[in-house]
Amino acid sequence: MSGCWEWPPNGWATSTGSCTVRYRAPRLDRNWIECIKWRETPVADVEAGARTATIAILRNLAYWNRRPMRFDPQRWRFVDDAETNTWLDYERRDPWQLPSV
Repeated sequence: MSGCWEWPPNGWATSTGSCTVRYRAPRLDRNWIECIKWRETPVADVEAGARTATIAILRNLAYWNRRPMRFDPQRWRFVDDAETNTWLDYERRDPWQLPSV
């Protein structure tokens, strides 16, 4: 796909065909407030953000450990790698405990 994409205020991307237009992303803070008000899904949905952050974290873990790793996205755990699974969470102090699942 060639050309650039423009993000107008309505949030729909349109191809400009040239690269003279700068990228315009919707204001995420305004979009978030509007979605709370109208009970809609934000442009930057929490699931998409979590998956995006996970990719970066997994890449860093592989780099720091200097070895390939297999990650199960359904369970959010490393396959056959208890040592690396310890990096996925940390010990919390009271009263900031999470319930066991």
